[in-house]
Amino acid sequence: MNSRRGSPLRSARGLATELIWIDGNRAHALMFLQRAREARAVYLVHKGKSLWGKRWEEVADNFDKLRKVGLAHPMMAEMERTLGVTPSPAAKQVAGRRTGR
Repeated sequence: MNSRRGSPLRSARGLATELIWIDGNRAHALMFLQRAREARAVYLVHKGKSLWGKRWEEVADNFDKLRKVGLAHPMMAEMERTLGVTPSPAAKQVAGRRTGR
């Protein structure tokens, strides 16, 4: 395993500790790289914090944007539940197509 993987993102995060949105992007990337344990940890580390006057949990709003361009992942629904965010109608449609409902 490459020990330098993700180092530019970690460096950026270290330089701008107040910019927690960087961690949102990191969590999304980890999720799509099938690194669920790491993604889950990043999604949960900021739970309850504020980001530009919004709750961190609203990072899940990005899930809708990703779904709309065809990038869906099962972990999205899990994180919406865990973060206490109500999935959008689009998320329910994607889930319904997967289950055939």
